[in-house]
Amino acid sequence: MGSLGGWWHDLGGDDQPVFIQGIAVIENAAWCLSDRLTNTYLVGRVETVGAKLYRWVLREYGHANQPHLVRDIQEKKKILDVLESATRGLRRMEAVLDRVPEQQVSALLAKLQAPPLNEIADMPTLVQVVQALESIVNGSHPSAA
Repeated sequence: MGSLGGWWHDLGGDDQPVFIQGIAVIENAAWCLSDRLTNTYLVGRVETVGAKLYRWVLREYGHANQPHLVRDIQEKKKILDVLESATRGLRRMEAVLDRVPEQQVSALLAKLQAPPLNEIADMPTLVQVVQALESIVNGSHPSAA
């Protein structure tokens, strides 16, 4: 047992090296760390996109109410992608709101049957509102005149 080779085979038992088992343990530990960091990052997005939109994204793409209940890493990545998209959409909305009169925003929301801007609770509504506001600013919306 004085040599590395003897230690290797004593732990492995058969001809399968322990090193491969060690990699599996390391990969699993890395996944757990990554999973915790992802959960922390997901929870941190609540303030950025708002609680209603955040919950909608979790339910729609993760089929859960809390990020730690989403087990599939691909689903978590999709949730992150959608939350980042929502963040970009909200920034785009903020950028155009300064250039659209409040009465015109209210009329647009009524026409689209959309909730107040701070209560948008799903991505399709966010996309629809942002595109309509941008078209007003760009002069291509029917109510832009």
